[in-house]
Amino acid sequence: MRHPAWILVTAAAAAFAVEPPCPRGASTWARVQGDSAAVSNGFVCVATRGGSVWHASADFDGTGAYGANVMAAAGLTLQREDGDGKVHSSAGASVLVRVLRNDSRSVSISILGVTDGPAASALVLEDWTLSLEAGSRAAEFSANGSIIRAGSARGVRRQWEMTPAAVYGLFGRGVVQMKAALPGYDFYPTRDALRRVYGLGAAGSELGQVGNASFDIMPSSGPAETVLMSSTSGVPFWSGLQQVLAAGFAAGGAQLDTWMLGWHGLAASPVTLGPGWNHSLRLGVNSLDFPVATLPGPEELSMPRDDIHALLMGVYASPVGALCTHDNEVEAGTRVAQIATTIARPDRGYSGTYNFFDPDNYISTSAMLLLGDPYVSGQVRAVLERSGAFLTAEGQLPHHFDGTKPVYQALSGEIQTGPNVFWILSCINYAESAQDLDWLRGYMPTLRLASSFLFDLIDEDVGMASVPGSLMIDVFIRNNFTSDTNAQLVGFFRRFAAAEDAVANATGAAALRKIADRIVASMNEHLWATPAAGGDHFVTQWDGPVLGTTRDFVDYDANLMATAHGVPAGDRAALILKRIDGGRCRPSATFVSEKWYGPGDTTHGNVGDSWTAMGRIAWFDALTRQRYGDAAGLERLVLGPLRSALLSTTWMHERLSCAGEQQLNRTAMYFEYPSTVAMILRSVKYGIAFDFQTVTVRPLGPTQFAYSLGNVAVAFGPRSVTVTLPGEGDRTYSVGPVAPGERFRITVSGDGAACAAPRGPATSTADGILSFVAPVGCTVSAAA
Repeated sequence: MRHPAWILVTAAAAAFAVEPPCPRGASTWARVQGDSAAVSNGFVCVATRGGSVWHASADFDGTGAYGANVMAAAGLTLQREDGDGKVHSSAGASVLVRVLRNDSRSVSISILGVTDGPAASALVLEDWTLSLEAGSRAAEFSANGSIIRAGSARGVRRQWEMTPAAVYGLFGRGVVQMKAALPGYDFYPTRDALRRVYGLGAAGSELGQVGNASFDIMPSSGPAETVLMSSTSGVPFWSGLQQVLAAGFAAGGAQLDTWMLGWHGLAASPVTLGPGWNHSLRLGVNSLDFPVATLPGPEELSMPRDDIHALLMGVYASPVGALCTHDNEVEAGTRVAQIATTIARPDRGYSGTYNFFDPDNYISTSAMLLLGDPYVSGQVRAVLERSGAFLTAEGQLPHHFDGTKPVYQALSGEIQTGPNVFWILSCINYAESAQDLDWLRGYMPTLRLASSFLFDLIDEDVGMASVPGSLMIDVFIRNNFTSDTNAQLVGFFRRFAAAEDAVANATGAAALRKIADRIVASMNEHLWATPAAGGDHFVTQWDGPVLGTTRDFVDYDANLMATAHGVPAGDRAALILKRIDGGRCRPSATFVSEKWYGPGDTTHGNVGDSWTAMGRIAWFDALTRQRYGDAAGLERLVLGPLRSALLSTTWMHERLSCAGEQQLNRTAMYFEYPSTVAMILRSVKYGIAFDFQTVTVRPLGPTQFAYSLGNVAVAFGPRSVTVTLPGEGDRTYSVGPVAPGERFRITVSGDGAACAAPRGPATSTADGILSFVAPVGCTVSAAA
């Protein structure tokens, strides 16, 4: 390589020598002083010094109020580790720096002559380029290099040393995540294609792990071998990445795809002359705890910052980290698609057990689908198919996996209806989110088999299901005609009916809706509390027409499932909410029951879930507020407290107390509450939902916003709504509230004949609901 023997210094260079690397400001600029440089655009500032990129900080709001440095120690360097363990680094090396472009739209600098240690003995030479577009949340990094001298080494690598505590690797074959790996298990080498690696969160006490600094690396080209790094000490990094350019783990005969000791003791391998390389990646940097390399700017993602923060951190920090889908993640020598209940820290909650759909992983998979990311959606589908592969001939789904072995009973020993209900709903969620009708059509026989397990519970004379156990709190003794399972079956059969409609089984869909309607009538007849018991809720269970007896704990979970699905007749829903909202544990969103499930009311006397709140119940509480239009109640009683708790800790414990505080004796870094917050934000507060027949944008509270995540974009206002969704074919759109009684012009744009077909106008109703027919797979706009 030939390097021009000069350095271009901007007019601001003199000031740069005494300023911090990222002075406050939203303008886009590049500065160079000697062999140091920085680029900034208000969202991101990246600084170099010698042969290292030592600083990267961000301001999510784009004002240039930069936060913490996500780089640890030397940051990004080019390194060589010799056979004796000696490490040579480009940090502090003499390099040539020049500005390639410096205007208000884009800046670019080059760092020339980066070598793996002193130039006289270097084996590898690279030129680095760092570019930043105005308004972008990510810098572009490229490295053009080659081997300039033959030799031997354990490895030549680019090393990214980072400050966030947890690292997440998204590879071609699956997901790997780690927080505070134990010594001796702190490196994860693989030759699987790296799609994305990000890090977030901080070390510290369980309620003090907000990092407010995250990185997001997305290679577009790179070396075949990469290594995730995790540390329990933070010296010299908490997390990071190595990109192996020569020699390495595979060449040295080390085992790949497992957390291991690292380079220590690895045999040196030849480093030979050969073709050069040109590697590139996006480096996203954020002042909050979620990755941003794929996020749009504020015009396309315009919501209160706390909502964006909670939604994205709720998904990226917790449920994505619970995925155990890469090689050896569950069992040595095996790759299966399973999902745990917590992130790896480095142990996992409920150690060694996976794929709980009771409804645990219904919630975690639902949250991940909100990203609109085909890769993450594919991971969800693989997890669903893993459980579906072990359906029994009678249609029973495994309750969970112990290692790789399916287990059909709950941990309490009970048989539950929840796994079948919520696994089928999860499958429908995937198909609708990805608009994967071909998959739904091909998988429908499996879903019908799983639903047969539920059909067999229906008592034709009574019109309700008689069940052997609790729906979703496995230790509670609930059986016969219970309000929890039957309430959820109403929503389940209606949702399954829509899926049958999508695959053109109108007869089956009609039969399912008929069953749901019958359960509604029967619940109101047999399960509504008598006036002596308050006359304001559904009781826990009814023991049938022969015994006629009931048990009643005033179950908030069952009653909120009933209200969420519209089961209560007349004004009964208002009575239910009045009782629940007046309960002494209302600060928790939401408690399980008004009355205590004691040792005699739980399996084996396990009262652990008897006096606690659960995220799954908060979900049905939020759906209830949505059905009855209670925006104030949603914010004050459900979303507000949970969002605040999540933002204060990044990860959350499994349960909350009566006072709404995290129970520190329950499983740490659990997926449920973070996932629930994300689901409530997208589906309830902003009201964005779609299936194979309908598209709904019905926010509960917000009157104007712009939402853009993955393949879903919505810009909503009272006189203009624009929607872009995946899929193909016409849908019935229902949006509002918009300006009432107004005539809206419907326009469609995009590729394909469907996007070019003209659409007639539509007029909003007196209460501001606008309905029209238009395709998906296009950009659809309605403007008054």
